[in-house]
Amino acid sequence: MGLLAPLYIAGFAAIALPILFHLIRKSPQGKVQFSSLMFLQPSPPRLTKRSRLSNLLLLLLRAAAFLLLALAFARPFLNHGPDLDLFHTSARRVAILLDVSASMKRADLWQQAVGKVDQVVAEAGPGDEVELLAFDAHARPVMSFKEWAGSDPAQRAALLRGRLNALAPTWLGTNLGEALATAAEEVSESPADSPAATQPANDSKVVRQIVLISDMQEGSHPETLQGRLWPKGVLLDVRAVALKEGNNAALSWVKQETEGESPAAPTRDLRVRVSNEEGTAEQFAVAWGNDRGSIAATAPATQAASQGAPAAGQAVAVTTGRSVIIAVKRPAGAAGLAADRLLLSGDNEPFDNVLYVAPPRAEHLTVLFAGADQPNDPNGLLYYLRSVWADTVLRKVAFTVRGAGQGLTAENLVGARLLVIARPLDETELQAARNYAEAGGEILLVMRDEATGKAAAPLLGLTAAAITEAPATNVYALIARVDLNNALFAPFAEARFADFTKIHFWKHRNVALEKADDLGTPG
Repeated sequence: MGLLAPLYIAGFAAIALPILFHLIRKSPQGKVQFSSLMFLQPSPPRLTKRSRLSNLLLLLLRAAAFLLLALAFARPFLNHGPDLDLFHTSARRVAILLDVSASMKRADLWQQAVGKVDQVVAEAGPGDEVELLAFDAHARPVMSFKEWAGSDPAQRAALLRGRLNALAPTWLGTNLGEALATAAEEVSESPADSPAATQPANDSKVVRQIVLISDMQEGSHPETLQGRLWPKGVLLDVRAVALKEGNNAALSWVKQETEGESPAAPTRDLRVRVSNEEGTAEQFAVAWGNDRGSIAATAPATQAASQGAPAAGQAVAVTTGRSVIIAVKRPAGAAGLAADRLLLSGDNEPFDNVLYVAPPRAEHLTVLFAGADQPNDPNGLLYYLRSVWADTVLRKVAFTVRGAGQGLTAENLVGARLLVIARPLDETELQAARNYAEAGGEILLVMRDEATGKAAAPLLGLTAAAITEAPATNVYALIARVDLNNALFAPFAEARFADFTKIHFWKHRNVALEKADDLGTPG
């Protein structure tokens, strides 16, 4: 039997309190004048011995309550056979679970972890089986039990160390719960594939153990282990690595309030979170920079910064264990165009002190409209197209109109982001449009009449297309079938968007193309 918190055993001394309370006797205090007894001789009450105990059952109950309370805080537990002699048993099956997530890049954490792996391998006996698993967002084997058992016993440690030397921390996050579940499944399997020389006489006596080597960082998602049944008899040995000293602050994005707007939009302040996880420093600074360091216009390097104090910039005070959200303005002029990252100073751990920002660049798009519509005519298509592609801060859209008499040539299509066809095209124009599509351009064909719709066949590489007007009726038409696997309609794949029954067509055309089954039923 053992105790997880043996210092609480000192609480046993509290059983002296009930005994003292039972030994204490107080004589009556104070006098009360009573007229009818004033002529009688006073007779003080007779006291028993102070050392005599009374109400022994009540005393024992009170003492037992204090003993049980102290014992509960000491957290006793029973030792099992495998726990008592874990590293000297004749057969062990050990899975080493090594953290290779991004947080292991800090300081000398990786070197500490490698040393602990070497220590576990050195503790392995000739009858033990060892497996090395690396995990970040996913767990993966580095050296399996089968490879360990099938290799030369004299070369096993060197083989595992060679695999270990090829590892390095990644930039991914950590999913500790999934990694533990994977390791538990691996270590709980029967070593049926092991050579006879390494198989124990009784598999039920094999000690199954997981050695977890990690910095046990926050946000490693251990809760994903909930709901899983832990295999019986599998032990967990946590060998944590930790920073010897220092502070650890970090920069991270805060989601923009306006959905779909770029966090680098020059009209908005960038909202970032400064977190101070550990350490004694509470004064930091946030400044703009690029690949050459801090930008002098916003945060010139100072002598204080090189000595661990925050450099010039936007000052931020964050107490240990807390976080603060601040708004950061992009510098104006050339400094703003050169800035592509935010730098946090005042923290002696540079691992997560850089937050990269894409410099704002306005995108200039050209839409080529082949049609006879006027821009200000609300009955024409061009009027609504210009409303759809309105200019934004980071996007400028220019419309080029090519009417029936102006012609459409390959030179007109150079640099065009989209070609909208809303009029009949001649052979030369059709060939230019087809070359544009084959080169990766996008075309929107509006079948506003039969003559315009005939361009569909040559653009799709088909021989002919039969286009007829549907007969006019008092019953509207509906969209019968949509290929939601097509990239154009993929955003409508969710059930809440895939209902087209509210869209009614009172006038439409029937289009018959070759390979109609592959292209979908038009209408």
